Amino acid sequence: MIEPDTYQDNVTQTEAALKTAKAQLDYARSNYERMKEAAKSGAVSQIQVLQAESTTREMEASVRNAEAELNTARTNLSYCYIRAPFDGKITRASYDIGNYINGAVQPVTLATLYKDDLMYANFNIEDNQFMKMMITASQNDSTVRLPEEVIVHLGQSGRQNYTGRLDYLSPNVDLSTGTLNVRANLDNPHGELKSGLYVTITLPYSEKKDAILVRDASIGTDQLGKFLYIVNDSNIVRYRHIEPEQLVDDTLRQIVSGLEPNERYATTALLKVRDGITIKPIN
Repeated sequence: MIEPDTYQDNVTQTEAALKTAKAQLDYARSNYERMKEAAKSGAVSQIQVLQAESTTREMEASVRNAEAELNTARTNLSYCYIRAPFDGKITRASYDIGNYINGAVQPVTLATLYKDDLMYANFNIEDNQFMKMMITASQNDSTVRLPEEVIVHLGQSGRQNYTGRLDYLSPNVDLSTGTLNVRANLDNPHGELKSGLYVTITLPYSEKKDAILVRDASIGTDQLGKFLYIVNDSNIVRYRHIEPEQLVDDTLRQIVSGLEPNERYATTALLKVRDGITIKPIN
């Protein structure tokens, strides 16, 4: 609230002026009707009737002018109040009552209001990921589009999940990062999510039936990429390069190529395992 006393007085004055103008208009209309009746019997002249009609029109204009002045005064008074456009939670005030604030040169932030019943998760996807999604979608459906929902994982374990609705995809690729910006909105009725939190996003764009999953901890990394130690029918270990993809339930990794469903792989003591050695599998 910013010093409303002067503007409140202006509203009071213009309200009184409007009431006065309306009263004068009522009197002018009544007098005009009496003049018209009196003119029928010749008690008043036609000039007096015209004068009464002119006075009535003048009073009608005065009422419209008073209404406009009242509307202006109320508008000026409204500028004295800063009202929140939505419900939410507000930060602590940066200034106390009575502090002088000069915002002519640069705007001053008094406090920040957060609308926390609806949150937004902003994230980026790489251009090659986007193209892969579009190709997969075109193979499964004639309509190429992004999925409507994403899964938002919160917390260190990522097991607290929220379902978000996609509502924005940037129309172009950022040349500096090679990514597209995507936004999802999340219902947050209990206020558990806070602005500024970092979350993990799962964007499901296709469904893979009979996917091959392996223990993520069993996958090694070298200069060629990701690999597994495959165990053949003779229990001999063979190094093989693989192409991994999505992590499932924090422990399993989907394998796109390099491994068949009936093949075995080494899962423990990986530091001792080498290509070509013979091992004794333990079930």
